[in-house]
Amino acid sequence: MLGIAVTAGVLYAWGIRSQTPHLYYSAAARSMSISRHNFFYAAFDPDATISIDKLPGAIWIQALSVRVFGPHTWAYLLPQVIEGVLTVLVLYRAVRRLSGPYAALVAAAVAAVAPAVVALDRGNISDTLLILLLVLAADQAAAVIVSGRVRNLVWCGLCIGLAFQAKMVQAWLVVPVLAAALLLAAPRGELRQRITGLAWFGATTLAVSLSWMTVVSLLPTGHRPYVDGSHHNSLFEQVFVYNAASRTNDEFSVGSANFTTGGQGSGYRAELVLGPDSRFDHLFGGGGGRETGWLIPLALVCLIALARAARRRPRTDRETAALVLWGGWLVVHLAIFLVIGTVNPYYLAVLAPAIAVLIGVGAEAFRQTDDRWVRGLGLTAVAATAGYGWWLSAAAPGWARAGLVVVTVVLILAALRVRESLATALLLVAALAAPTTAAVSVVADGYGPLDTPL
Repeated sequence: MLGIAVTAGVLYAWGIRSQTPHLYYSAAARSMSISRHNFFYAAFDPDATISIDKLPGAIWIQALSVRVFGPHTWAYLLPQVIEGVLTVLVLYRAVRRLSGPYAALVAAAVAAVAPAVVALDRGNISDTLLILLLVLAADQAAAVIVSGRVRNLVWCGLCIGLAFQAKMVQAWLVVPVLAAALLLAAPRGELRQRITGLAWFGATTLAVSLSWMTVVSLLPTGHRPYVDGSHHNSLFEQVFVYNAASRTNDEFSVGSANFTTGGQGSGYRAELVLGPDSRFDHLFGGGGGRETGWLIPLALVCLIALARAARRRPRTDRETAALVLWGGWLVVHLAIFLVIGTVNPYYLAVLAPAIAVLIGVGAEAFRQTDDRWVRGLGLTAVAATAGYGWWLSAAAPGWARAGLVVVTVVLILAALRVRESLATALLLVAALAAPTTAAVSVVADGYGPLDTPL
């Protein structure tokens, strides 16, 4: 686990001194670091005439880093590197609670090298803190399932509320999933206690989520910046209209960009906005596919196979609860990203924890089974994943694509000749070969959260 965390830190921090931060958020962090007034009100400009266009939870941390270390490029990016590594460590703990150390290690490794995660954590976008807090919330929910201590649900609600401060309504998408897993896994004698705990969870989530918005809204408007993204100087309008309702039907078209910023001679190379006319490319092709699509089909196969096996287990089984938790996380976000009008590539990093966990739990089940149907399904799914990865890597150099074919074929053939535990490891490496190549290319090319791999 330590090796995985160190690898993640290297991938996220490599070249941090020369990485170009997101100029809008770095400008905001610089302004917020100047004074307590600017910090509290999330002022975008030094004179505090207008706020940033989102809640400031993640930018507060960046502003503190700049205040402590000075306005260096790496000071804006360091918090996201730390948050990314912490996410990998917390994910390991959360998965180990319900599914054991083997599945937890696989999940941590898959999440650490996901191209969308590597790109995101090399920048100063709010989604890094969002994902960390959501994984912390899942960890607290898993603690309740294991121990039955409903007081952990207050901590779970606190994490969701703080995640709302980082990325607003998106933080609430996992709330029904957490509740479903907790209720499903509750023994009959504890069901009423679990429902009471969920009521405290909901109250804590709502109170923490709306706390800063409410306080600022009650203060005189003449003493604070105008709220960007709103027509009526309203934080509630900014959060629930500009950053929520209006995002469901944005009419931006697909935009490809290759431009320079800050006079540094290197800029963002990406399909920056995946529009409503290319919903397949939100997740499975184009920029969205190269960000996170590599392992989505494999994760869905694992989800279906694990759900089939769960029918024979009692309702309160921990594995069943884990399946509802992480499977629900994945399905809800897949549906949202397919339905909404536009998707920025870095949004998709939130899929990585659920994808990683389902593959980890699926690998554990594959390692232990002697069911020929399951083993055949696993081999077929890995082979299809490798082929899909080869298709997604069309923009990679020819020698790299040829190497992917050779490596995956050799690994799959070798897996047919060795014992089950080693075969599982070889198949995992075969499945991860293409996305790991894409993640390494992100680092080698000096890319960040607005870029798409290859």
